[in-house]
Amino acid sequence: MFLAEDIMTSPTITIGKDKNVKEALNLLADNNISGVPVTDENDELIGIISGADIMRYSQQKKMIPFSNTSLWVAPLGGSDEDLQVIRSGYENLYRTLIEQIMTKKVYSAAKDTPISELAQLMNKHNINRIPIVDPDNKVIGIVTRNDLVQYMARSES
Repeated sequence: MFLAEDIMTSPTITIGKDKNVKEALNLLADNNISGVPVTDENDELIGIISGADIMRYSQQKKMIPFSNTSLWVAPLGGSDEDLQVIRSGYENLYRTLIEQIMTKKVYSAAKDTPISELAQLMNKHNINRIPIVDPDNKVIGIVTRNDLVQYMARSES
């Protein structure tokens, strides 16, 4: 039986709750990832922040004009006033602290959790990543849906 520790990515990229959205976006883009665990001042897991969380928050707060379903920036007339609205929205979004918009309900697992349980957890809660934590709730790894897909692909051959 394969366990979380057999497929998890470690060490794991994390971000502190006191960082802002701009720092989170840079971290996601620089590492070509879609989400990261959020930690407190003791490096304990307290949340998850993803690109989807950021997009959802900016749409809820109407910071940036998105279309309703695709989350793409809505076309505007292109006037200086329209561009100022967009620029102001981005500046406000960038300053927002991660702690304000992170997903606080985090499903985590131990390194000895069977992979089948991780897959069930992801499916049941429609989540894309599960932080793997030690007994002190410190992040020691992460398992993503992509990790599970790669594992299943390797298992067939």
